[in-house]
Amino acid sequence: MRNVLFKSAADIYAEWDMLAPIRLSQIESGQDLTFNHVLSPAIHKLADVKSGPVLDLGCGVGVMAEEFSRLGWDVIGVDPSRVSISLARKVSSGQVDYESYSAEEYALKSKRKFSTIVSNMVLMDTMDLHGFMQAVAILLKRGGAFVFSITHPCFWPEYYGYSDAEWFEYNKELIVESPFRISNQQDCRLNSTHVHRPLEKYVKAIVDAGLSLEALIEPFPPETIRKLYPRPWKYPRYLVGRCRLPKKI
Repeated sequence: MRNVLFKSAADIYAEWDMLAPIRLSQIESGQDLTFNHVLSPAIHKLADVKSGPVLDLGCGVGVMAEEFSRLGWDVIGVDPSRVSISLARKVSSGQVDYESYSAEEYALKSKRKFSTIVSNMVLMDTMDLHGFMQAVAILLKRGGAFVFSITHPCFWPEYYGYSDAEWFEYNKELIVESPFRISNQQDCRLNSTHVHRPLEKYVKAIVDAGLSLEALIEPFPPETIRKLYPRPWKYPRYLVGRCRLPKKI
């Protein structure tokens, strides 16, 4: 695990191209407890979709996009990882449209506006948070909701094991490269990269994009599931929030 000074967007996409088959296996097998029992339920709770269409921005291998599709919504999944999109198309029910673009590229290309945009575990992986949030604002309908999940910036460094590193300072944006792992699979042997950002950076990017933050939760797994984790949940590991693009007055 190390702090790196720079990674391009192309570097990040290449990492996720390599990780895509592993992510699909982890989620579909139920090995990824957090996706199935923490993040997905929290996002569905805050999304509370009442009308379509729904955009899964940073959809990865498409599992969450398919979940929303099964609820009867018109769904589009977008991700810059071409391998992830290829896998999503292969396992899709055929009801979700998948496209391989970055958020910024898709905002320039798309003529559609969305009532709901979801981004699961994406904001801390983008190198340009401001650009991503500006894209969200372009793609949302007035009154539409953006629902996101991120690693909890206050507690993730301790959980993931770099809070005591000499290079770590909470109030700085830091690019962190580490072996990719989930609680029940520690030996993936492929790297992933995320950006540690203090919480105020996320709030500023939301406000600068013209959105209002209206809900924020720190989800925990149900007690029965919590016992399946190798390490106890003493504090929240994730934040899930809902923002809204205000209606014009």
